[in-house]
Formats: sequence, C-alpha cells, structure tokens
Amino acid sequence: MRKVAAFAVLGMMAWGACTESGDDGTGGSGGVTTTTTTTTTTSSSTTTTTTSQGCFGAADGTCDPGEDCTTCPDCAGSPVCGACVTDGTCDGDDACTCDECDNTYICGQPYCTDDGVCDEYNEGCACADCVDAANCANNFAACQGGAADGTCTQPGDSCECPDCIGQPACVPCTVDASCGADDPCSCADCICESVCMGTAGCTDDGVCLILYEGCDCADCAATPECVSAPGCGGAGGTGGAGGTGGTGGTGG
Repeated sequence: MRKVAAFAVLGMMAWGACTESGDDGTGGSGGVTTTTTTTTTTSSSTTTTTTSQGCFGAADGTCDPGEDCTTCPDCAGSPVCGACVTDGTCDGDDACTCDECDNTYICGQPYCTDDGVCDEYNEGCACADCVDAANCANNFAACQGGAADGTCTQPGDSCECPDCIGQPACVPCTVDASCGADDPCSCADCICESVCMGTAGCTDDGVCLILYEGCDCADCAATPECVSAPGCGGAGGTGGAGGTGGTGGTGG
C-alpha cells in the first residue's frame, strides 16, 4: 500500500538573544544574522503532493485495497471493487465475488480472512466477510429461504448458494487427461495426483471442500463423488521371462 503524506514541513526555528552590559549602559540586540552572538533564524519549506479524493495520494491508475471504490478514480471498473468481466473464465480481471468465480480454486474458502472486511478481489461469496457484497446477493437468494445456514441441503439450496460453493456435487469435473486447478480431487484426472492423495490437506471439519481435500480425507471419503471415483491402482507387474529352447537331438 502506498503511503503518501499530504504535506511535509521541514524546518528549524532557533531564537536567540544576547545582551552586553558595559560601564556606560546596555547595548541593543542584534538584527537577523548568522553570527554566534545574536541570531534569529527562521527557515521553512513546504512540499505539497497532489491528492485525489478517496485515493492514497494522487491517482495513478491502480486501485489499491483500501482506496475508496466510489470516489477514487483509480477504482472505477476495478475488480478490487467488485468489477466482473463475463467471458466464462475467472481470472485477474474478475473479483472473486463474480459469478464466474464461484466454485473455483483461487476464490474458495481457504482464502477467507474473516476479519469483517470483504476483500472482493481475494474473497468469494462463500466467505462470511462478503455476506453484504452486492455481487453476492444472487448467491444468497439461491439458498433455501433466501439465507445461508452453513449446510448445503439440496435440492433446496442450489450450487450458487454459499453453503454449497466448493461442495463435491457443485464442482464439475472436466475429463481431459489433465488435472486443472478447478477440477475436483474426485475427478479421474486428479484422484491420483499427489495434491489429492493422502491426508496432509485434510481439514477434518465435517465439510468436504473437494477442490482442496482428496477422497482420502474423512470429510470426503463417503461423498457419492468419491465412492464412485476410480481407484488409484499401482502399476502392473512385469511379464515373466521366456523359457529356453530344448537341446537338439543326436543324429541317427
């Protein structure tokens, strides 16, 4: 975050006075000088930096977290303030609260900070901080009763409901011989990948976040997606060596 002071004043003020007493009376004080006997020196300089309303200092074309999304010119149309580019892909041009970023790896629950402030560029609609974000209004409307309750209950809750974001039933698998960042760990392309195997990434909190937890995790093992997932078998054994030929017969 840039830190720009609105102004800085550098200066030093020294006041001094000296009097001399003689036999005939008191001498007058000296004028403004730089001598060591009598000095009155004033030095002042002011540096002013132009500021834009709602920005940290002058507008510079980059919307920084904390700059006012309404008044800072840098933040108009910025994903930091919730802007979305509807092109079928969640990327750096989108806020995490955009519809395209629901159920994506980069905007999932592990990125929630729960500090009371919705950082729309990094936190999605599944984060408690973003319950009041304008982009998330349709997500909460997709929950049964129009509000999240912490449990994904389908079909009452749709996959757009924050309770269901990141849940196995709501994260599609694209089978293309490559485990993509947004493929669930239950996907055939991912289930044997090291990031989806073992228990190192398990949270064991009763909620299966299938983008981050594999089918070896207690949270996910019993989900239909993991029960029906292909196994991760070892390599086949090698074939046996061929037999040796027999010895030739003797002549008659």
